[in-house]
Amino acid sequence: MTPTIPEPGNRRFGSESRDAIEWKRRPSNTVIETLRKLREALDVASADRDSKAAKVATLEKEVLGLRAQYNNQVENSASKPKTPNEPNWKLSADRDEKVQVKIQEIARLKTDINSARDELEQERESREKERKLLNSEISGLSIRVDFLKDKIDNLEKLSFEVADGVIRRVNIPRIRCGSVSARQII
Repeated sequence: MTPTIPEPGNRRFGSESRDAIEWKRRPSNTVIETLRKLREALDVASADRDSKAAKVATLEKEVLGLRAQYNNQVENSASKPKTPNEPNWKLSADRDEKVQVKIQEIARLKTDINSARDELEQERESREKERKLLNSEISGLSIRVDFLKDKIDNLEKLSFEVADGVIRRVNIPRIRCGSVSARQII
């Protein structure tokens, strides 16, 4: 129940109302509810703390067990002889030998590739020289062919007219070379 507060008009100066006095005497509902909620939160927090403490205890036991196991392994490894295992040593030696063989093979292949490149470059250069020589020879021969063709044409003087047995002269334009005309030369 909520206490009633007297209205300003009903107040008597100098004396307090009965409700106000009662309200001051009994504890507030909000304080009681706050205390109840704080108690519940305390209970929850203590239960959480207890469960976490139990979990920490189990984890500490696990850590102690793992440390003991680790110490046993260290002691066992310290008591073993420190000579290398012969099979592992042989495997390592075989592997190193195979690696050396592969390295030598790679070096040999690299030298083969380099020599093949050199041969290819020499072949290209010789082919280029040969091509230039052949091109110059072809151009010389084509000039000779043209010259000989003209010479044959001049000797045969082939005409596309049908021969009728009469020799005729071809009109040659007059060219003056000094005092002699072209007609006089022919």
